[in-house]
Amino acid sequence: NRILVVKTKFDSILKIKKVKVEEIENRIAKLNSQIELLNSQLSQTERELKEMHYPIRGNFALISQFKLLQNSKLNEISNIKSELQQLFIKKEKLILELKEAKLEYEKIDYLRKEEISKYIKKEKEREKREIDEIAIMLHKRGI
Repeated sequence: NRILVVKTKFDSILKIKKVKVEEIENRIAKLNSQIELLNSQLSQTERELKEMHYPIRGNFALISQFKLLQNSKLNEISNIKSELQQLFIKKEKLILELKEAKLEYEKIDYLRKEEISKYIKKEKEREKREIDEIAIMLHKRGI
């Protein structure tokens, strides 16, 4: 058995489509890392907020400082949630983009495989004709 390497007109297009798929997958992986980091920050900030205790005693300045810090943590939580929301929207768009890119890749790959199949079929037919011609020549020579 010999290994057959067939170059098709679809090879370069297929390579480009594959690179596009990989790029989108890398962008999704980066987004997932950002989402994971923000979720960690959110958990940490929410934990810090829960651990805060309203001062039982103290002057107005101490209570005001507590309220300011509490509002700061609430704003930070709100900002992180907003950022997460934006990242999830980006991720959904990228997932759709990835599906389209994979579909395009699969279409081109199918066309490439079809062309290879046609080539192999033609080659087998050519080889069969050559063998038939050799057999006819040998038969005419009486071998």
